[in-house]
Amino acid sequence: MPADILSHRKLYVNGPLRWLAAHELLCLLLAPLFLFPGPWTAVAAAAVVLLWVARLLTTGHLTLPTPMDGALVLLVVTALIGRAVSVDAAMSQAKFWGIFYQVALFYAVVNGLRGRQQILRFTGLLLGLIIVVAALSLVGTDWESARMLDLPALYERLPRLVRGLPGSGVPVASDLFHPREVGATLALLLPVPVALLLFGRNGPLRWLSLLAIVACALPLLLSESLQAGLGLAVALCLLAAWRSRRFLLALPAGLIALAGAVLAYGPQRAATSLLSMDHLLGVAVVLRWDIWSRAWAMVRDMPLTGVGLNTYPLVQTHFYPGVLLGPEPHAHSLFLQTAVDLGWPGVLALLWLLVAFYVTAIRAQRLTADRDLQVLLLGLATGVTAYVLHGLVDTVTLGAKPVAALFVMFGLAAAVYHLARCQQPVGPQAESTPARVPRRALRRGLVLGLLVVASLALPLLTNPAAPLVNAGMVRAHKALLAARTTGRPPSQDIEAALTTLRRAADRAPENVYVQERLGSLYAWQGDYGAALAAIERRVALDGGGREPLARYAAFEVARRALEPEGQAGPAPWEDLLWVYGQWNRRYPQRAEGYVLQAVVWAEHKGDAARARALLRAGLDAGAEPAGLLAYYASVLGSGR
Repeated sequence: MPADILSHRKLYVNGPLRWLAAHELLCLLLAPLFLFPGPWTAVAAAAVVLLWVARLLTTGHLTLPTPMDGALVLLVVTALIGRAVSVDAAMSQAKFWGIFYQVALFYAVVNGLRGRQQILRFTGLLLGLIIVVAALSLVGTDWESARMLDLPALYERLPRLVRGLPGSGVPVASDLFHPREVGATLALLLPVPVALLLFGRNGPLRWLSLLAIVACALPLLLSESLQAGLGLAVALCLLAAWRSRRFLLALPAGLIALAGAVLAYGPQRAATSLLSMDHLLGVAVVLRWDIWSRAWAMVRDMPLTGVGLNTYPLVQTHFYPGVLLGPEPHAHSLFLQTAVDLGWPGVLALLWLLVAFYVTAIRAQRLTADRDLQVLLLGLATGVTAYVLHGLVDTVTLGAKPVAALFVMFGLAAAVYHLARCQQPVGPQAESTPARVPRRALRRGLVLGLLVVASLALPLLTNPAAPLVNAGMVRAHKALLAARTTGRPPSQDIEAALTTLRRAADRAPENVYVQERLGSLYAWQGDYGAALAAIERRVALDGGGREPLARYAAFEVARRALEPEGQAGPAPWEDLLWVYGQWNRRYPQRAEGYVLQAVVWAEHKGDAARARALLRAGLDAGAEPAGLLAYYASVLGSGR
């Protein structure tokens, strides 16, 4: 019989609660309602709380302690804050419940897998789920959006059978899975079966691992995800290095080969290609630079709370438009997206969680003598590494459906760690040796948590205006989004946002986004004089004393730096007109876009006639608030 970590604990309650506590993991696996939020989600959340109560009453503790507890608490707290500040509750609900379910899964795995055989059986279940995921990916992915190689003879033969699953709340172009998300998910999962097949000793698990690898190979290749391929390649190198340290040489060898290829191609030619929209890789680099620039602007303005959980598409489109971007679902970076969603506290929670996981896996591998458990830990660690590396240039966000597998992997590592601490040695023939699970790891985690919370004071020390700007931006976004979508500005919300933003403008007078929000709020309130003054300050900040493109299109500054010397670029105000014009062409219903350009023409280029023509074009297009356009036209007509 396998040893039971909790066999030495007195059971306090029998009957239904004891059954629930014993089958918590099964209940969560069979009813993943949080992945598809709907009317029953609140009932499901209450059921999860009931499972936790059952665990507390039947075992005497809420959960076994793990080094990841503090990080998970901080993550849930930041998710609650991100939900509270959201400009769209429906979009935030999906990701919030996703995070809630993932944390619940983690603790179900930690507390439900109590012995070696249970862990190995659950690993077999995980391998089976990998096969199912691969099969669903083949028949449920929008392969037409793969961007590298066009293989219609193959892609068109694949059926589209899995359609219309509830999404994350973010509008998408297709009701099928995205190929890059498929690639990221398989890169996260594949190292586990690869490790078990190559190094494990359990026969059934090795056969299941082979089936999982075969099932995943085709959808991974079809996804054409370079990011996933890079993460998986590094993970496989680390797996090989576990057998022989010489395989670690593959990593520097790869970097040397890459450097040699760049030198052979020509460094300047390579850099020019990577900054060109006419080059396949250049498109990806330039667009990501544009995306990251807008995401960084959001984080600078709202570092404490983020813009609101899962609302990046709305906030980016309405308030931080890119020069080349249309609507984007996320920030294409795991850590940057987490900062956008949850603020810097959320990033700290994620980093803490990852570090705690690696520490747990390393300690567990050192403590256990069981080869299969060691190999399992190796697969888990390398799989998470593939996910993190993929997240450097793309993201499957926290709360997304595939990330449930990530939290299961976290939980498996913690379960093996507890088994190793309570039983020495750990192996197929080990006897049950009850021991008290030490709480040193929990205490260390709490100390680390205090240090993390203390580190949050650093942004406040470097930017004392951050709380005011953060609060003002959150209020302004809610008020302005309501005004733009309904045409009826919420006067009380606008006044509250103005009160906070005016104080923020006094503390941060150089923040162009504060001035822009003030101008929009005043315009919707009907105070067109104050609105025009704020917009003029914003234009002066954008065009005065610095390269206008450095804030909005740094990729263009880098591209021009590679051009031959003596080739002059456009004048600064021309650059600024190009940026404003890009925004105005994509969002012609926003009066502020016409006014921005008109201010440049009238006040900095001395062409009031061109400015009036722009304002008339805005009125003809029905841009709102129309009163702002009419007011500025009258000001220019009076010869101010």
